Amino acid sequence: VDYVLKPIRRERLERTVTRLQARLGDPRGAGLDALVGRPRDERDATRLPGALKWLTATVRDTVKLYAIDDVLAFQAQDKYTRALTRTDEAVIRTSLRELIGQLDAEVFWQVHRSVIVRATAIEVVRRDALGRHTLTLKGRADLLPLSSTFYSRLRGM
Repeated sequence: VDYVLKPIRRERLERTVTRLQARLGDPRGAGLDALVGRPRDERDATRLPGALKWLTATVRDTVKLYAIDDVLAFQAQDKYTRALTRTDEAVIRTSLRELIGQLDAEVFWQVHRSVIVRATAIEVVRRDALGRHTLTLKGRADLLPLSSTFYSRLRGM
């Protein structure tokens, strides 16, 4: 199962067409039943053959290139997304919805509708007096929201 989000990007459309052609040519076929029967996490982990490796981002009045291995988290803010590294914070124009499809699901987890974090960068999870959960990343002071659904999953690990 695949789909193309608007605005249509040439690279994404080419990957989709290539994937469909490969599936049509495969006599075994990874039928819809097989995909629907798998747990969501397993489908997400196999979403893209090649995960995102580099990121260009705006930092004040300059454009910087970041290796995706240096990024600790992404946080949606208005029309932009913040990319957080240990020492830097940058703004990118890619939505979380687009990013989640390009990131390795075993490395980056969407822990809230507005936050994607590198799993190994989570330092501590806290609960406030109102029962809301936040997390802190290693080497950063930012408090990022954590959904109650993901908190339950995290506790079960």
